[in-house]
Amino acid sequence: MGILHLLKEEEFKSLGSLAILNMAQSGIMNVGLLAGSLYCCYLVADGPLTVGDYVLFGTYLLQLTVPLNFLGTLYRFIQESFVNMENMLDLMDETQEVKDAEDAPALLSATGKIEFRNVTFSYNPERVILKDLSFTALPGQTIAFVSTRTDLSDTWFRFVPCTSIQLLAVN
Repeated sequence: MGILHLLKEEEFKSLGSLAILNMAQSGIMNVGLLAGSLYCCYLVADGPLTVGDYVLFGTYLLQLTVPLNFLGTLYRFIQESFVNMENMLDLMDETQEVKDAEDAPALLSATGKIEFRNVTFSYNPERVILKDLSFTALPGQTIAFVSTRTDLSDTWFRFVPCTSIQLLAVN
């Protein structure tokens, strides 16, 4: 069994337990709201409460539950951020796979630009990430590719060589 398969299994377990937790929390809150609403309806029909008191009860519960749901979302976000930070720190401890040759000359200070043409990149041939991307890097400029996906199985901390690239250094 490959590591990617194990990661997907653990991710599935984590998402499953989160779904069960959310369903249980929603169920408990809905049963409480139903019981409280039925009791308020009984008291409104019996006379000691008015319809305005019933609306007050519903508004009060809404004001109570919304912040609790937000705290759950905030907790999950912080937990994911810590996992991503740990993965980033682990990446910094990785050994360098591609090293300069022993007799490689030192790079001189760049005065020109570097032009990338038709950059194509994929983890596997069926899933192309970049296709025919062209851009220019001016002297002193830093260019980064940033993904919005934070899924552990999709954000794989490994640099893979481009499958197609044309690189021009212009002075």
